[in-house]
Amino acid sequence: METKLVTSNAPQNSKMSFTTYLHSLHHTPKSIISYEFIIKRYLTENPNANDYGYLEVFNYIKKIILGQYERKSFSLLQAGIKKYYNFLIKTGIRETHPCNSLFLKQRRAPLIHQDLFSTNELALLLRRQERYKILKLRNRIIISLLIFQGLTLAELIRLKIKNLNLEAGTLHVAKSRTLNHRVMYLSPKQQDWIIQYIKRDRAQLINSKSPTQLLLLNKLGQPISSDVVQYLIETFRIIFPGRKLSAATIRQSVIANWLNICKIPLDQVQLLAGHKCMSTTLKYRKEDMKKQVELMNKYFPI
Repeated sequence: METKLVTSNAPQNSKMSFTTYLHSLHHTPKSIISYEFIIKRYLTENPNANDYGYLEVFNYIKKIILGQYERKSFSLLQAGIKKYYNFLIKTGIRETHPCNSLFLKQRRAPLIHQDLFSTNELALLLRRQERYKILKLRNRIIISLLIFQGLTLAELIRLKIKNLNLEAGTLHVAKSRTLNHRVMYLSPKQQDWIIQYIKRDRAQLINSKSPTQLLLLNKLGQPISSDVVQYLIETFRIIFPGRKLSAATIRQSVIANWLNICKIPLDQVQLLAGHKCMSTTLKYRKEDMKKQVELMNKYFPI
């Protein structure tokens, strides 16, 4: 459904809707629906938004911050509002953009190491009773890439067969907007699972009418979605009652374990995680409480 604009300032010959404008920017259907929802709410809560200046937009976004919206939704909100005012300029409703340079950031929640999962706890995720035999290896591969290589959800579903070098036992993870390219080593078990999956299960699953080079497929032979992986992870939540188990917390746990349990040097963990800045990797370092106590006793003896 297109977002209709009703304004006395609109030129008579302007027939472009906000939805049409978003399509012209080549956004995905999912992004367009999100932006439409954001602007519909924005205009409902701010009937005079078409005439807003910097301060009015700033105060609205600040109110959203204080309302503690999810980080992803908050970033999308700012992008949607900026696109809306670009649309108003494009259609001649406004001449200037009130908030093009405005960008507010939410403070990231601190990493709480007690909430993360140990290597042994993560290994429990491989002990899954499968309902469909043909998906058994696929699911093992998904879980193993999460708990051993620390892949993100997006990296997992975008993984292609050409990213694998099974002779060398390596996995090439493509560069993204937020993470660097990296080469990860596969365990012998992972290599065996992937080889069997590609030769047997994937060959049976793949849809011959619409073949794909993506590695992981669903029951219908189509590329898996993030929902498939999230559902798979959710089936394990009963093992960890009261704890947040997700692709994100699994990755956080893997990186923290590399740094604090396996004692992999900081610069190597940065490469393994794909972090662009070392400061991001440093957030996963757990403070040595024993050393802190020793320092306190040395400089502030009781």
